[in-house]
Amino acid sequence: MEQLSEWVRKTPKWLLFEIIASATALMANIIFIRGNIRLFLVVVTLIVVFNVIMVAWNYLSSSFARVPFEIIKTEDGLTKKTWKYPRWKRMRSVIIVIGISTPILMLVSMALSRYPPIVYMAGSIAKDALPVPPAQSDEFLVLVTKFDGEGEAELRPSKWIHNRLESDLAVSELKEARVGLLDDVLTTSGDAVRLGNIYSAAIIIWGLYDKAAIAPHYEVLQWRELVSLKPELGITTDSGANQSGSIFPDYVTKELGAQLSFLSWFTLGQTAYSRGNYSQALRFFDAAIRALKDIPPNQKKDLGVAQLYFFQGYIYQARISPPDFDKAKDAYARASSYDPDDPVFHYNLGDALRLLGENDKAVAEFTKTITLDPGYFLAYYNRGNVYLLQGRFQEAINDFDDAISIKPMANAYYARGLAYYQRTPKSLEDLKAAVSDLGQALRLDSRYLDAFLVRGHAYFELQEYNEAIADYEEVIRLSPQNAEAYNGLARTYTETTQPDLDKAVKFAQRAVELAEKLGMEEKKQAVYLDTLGWAYFKRGDTDLAQENLVQASQLWPENKQIQNHLKAVQ
Repeated sequence: MEQLSEWVRKTPKWLLFEIIASATALMANIIFIRGNIRLFLVVVTLIVVFNVIMVAWNYLSSSFARVPFEIIKTEDGLTKKTWKYPRWKRMRSVIIVIGISTPILMLVSMALSRYPPIVYMAGSIAKDALPVPPAQSDEFLVLVTKFDGEGEAELRPSKWIHNRLESDLAVSELKEARVGLLDDVLTTSGDAVRLGNIYSAAIIIWGLYDKAAIAPHYEVLQWRELVSLKPELGITTDSGANQSGSIFPDYVTKELGAQLSFLSWFTLGQTAYSRGNYSQALRFFDAAIRALKDIPPNQKKDLGVAQLYFFQGYIYQARISPPDFDKAKDAYARASSYDPDDPVFHYNLGDALRLLGENDKAVAEFTKTITLDPGYFLAYYNRGNVYLLQGRFQEAINDFDDAISIKPMANAYYARGLAYYQRTPKSLEDLKAAVSDLGQALRLDSRYLDAFLVRGHAYFELQEYNEAIADYEEVIRLSPQNAEAYNGLARTYTETTQPDLDKAVKFAQRAVELAEKLGMEEKKQAVYLDTLGWAYFKRGDTDLAQENLVQASQLWPENKQIQNHLKAVQ
């Protein structure tokens, strides 16, 4: 550090200035390549200031003029001016050339790129100088520039598109968005990106125009890595959409304004989605849907209308609280009507129907998904879950078999084990198959609480009481307020070959307390009261047994086991 300080002290000040100017010029080159024009112009201004100071210091200040030169006397008595630091002379020349020429070359390149440098330099320093105010941090700005080739008196596509977007904003009341119209003419995607960055724009629309065709270009600027067009429940995807440089199809029709309006609001909706602002995303999607009424049906699929409805449905289903499954169902249905060959649309429609309890319709959509994509794991898995709810156990087991063959995941093994355990009538082989599948689920996920719980039930029915107790205790270790596990322990200690009725009563009491505390449904509370009453009966506490069993019977009078226990006590 001391050596550096000494070097700075001894180095001529003019040289330090030129080193700083050259380093700043190099930085400006990098910034220019990355397309941040606003920062580039600020850096160029600093370079110019440095060089002006250098020139003034060199040639206007008499005190400075004596620094790099000195007057010496020759042998014949004459005097002459000579360079005081000969070892720096060549380096100084190189540095001055780099420091002065770099900003000049950059400004020329900007002029050749059809930018008005004076306006943009002023705009970088004072935003009020720009013809359109730049976007704020919480605002979306859509810029429309003058099309290359359009005149003043004839049809102006840029004005036409701008007016359509302004009209949509007025109708939709999208306060978070703004539209601006510029007279700049752009011819390349790089120009569009650089101009958009000056204004912090989200989208810039530019293009070419002649009497034969209109070729609009549509650039997404700030948020280039948008979310996938198909956010599927249970699956994470990494593909991007609407990358910068995407070109809108060349439609020479009266629907051009509506098409670009649709794309703009749809893209901003995706951007809001990627930022986690789902209510804002829905407002943009609604604006995009309103633009659809002016677009012919044969053009809607190419525009991505199906994806828009899919996004909308996914937000209603999985990104807002509470979810709105009815709206999700309607949006997914529209998505699948626009693109009936996409299996993801049918799958998510089926999932929304399943969550609404419309099981037969859900099965139909899952079946369509499987027809379109026979390797669709989630379609088999959730169709199997619906079959399980409907008591169609063998069909459920068949679907879980297919799901496991595609992707042997813990939840698929658990679901198949549950199907074997719940099958009616249930055989000894079913119980063993359930234990096997639930064990496999636990090997894949050692903290799978429900797998421990159901396997404990299966062990209980197989009369493997020690194994049942171990599973129930593991459930309680993982979830200390699991009433069903306490009830399972109580039943096991009551029925085991060496009953421990004090433990049975203690665990049954805990199950009843938790059921009341957690506000469980009456049938659950009835089952736990039945277990407690039966444990009291086995222990010889007839009055307490009858009290609890009567209460259980009142909560669930149709339950045959409760009625049988009550008769035995009475």
